[in-house]
Amino acid sequence: ALSLVVCETAGAAAKGAPEGAASPAPANGQPPPTQALPQPVAPAAQEEVTPLEALALKADAVAQEAKCAMDRALEAQQDAASRVREASRRLREARQESSLAWERVGRAAGRAALQTQ
Repeated sequence: ALSLVVCETAGAAAKGAPEGAASPAPANGQPPPTQALPQPVAPAAQEEVTPLEALALKADAVAQEAKCAMDRALEAQQDAASRVREASRRLREARQESSLAWERVGRAAGRAALQTQ
C-alpha cells in the first residue's frame, strides 16, 4: 500500500534517502509537527520489492514532491500578490501626499508673490 509523503521528506524519498533526511531534526529531537503525517509504506521486509513496486514508490514520492513544490509556489504567488497590493496602496498614499504638498507649495508661492508686489 502507498501513502502520502509530507513535503519535508518528499525530496529525500524521491532520491532514495532515508525518511527525514530532507530536513534536519529540530534541536529538541522531536520531529516537526508536519512529519506526523503518514510516510510511504514499503512492502514488509520478508517480501521482495519488485522493480515495478520500487518504481511505483519512487513515482509516488516524486509526485508528492511536485505537489509540495506547487503548493509552495502558490503560497509564494499569494504572498507576492499581497506585497504588490500593499506596495500599490503605499504608492497611492504617497502620490496623494505629494499632490497635497505641491498644492501647498503653489499656494505659498502665490502668497509670496502677492506680498512682494
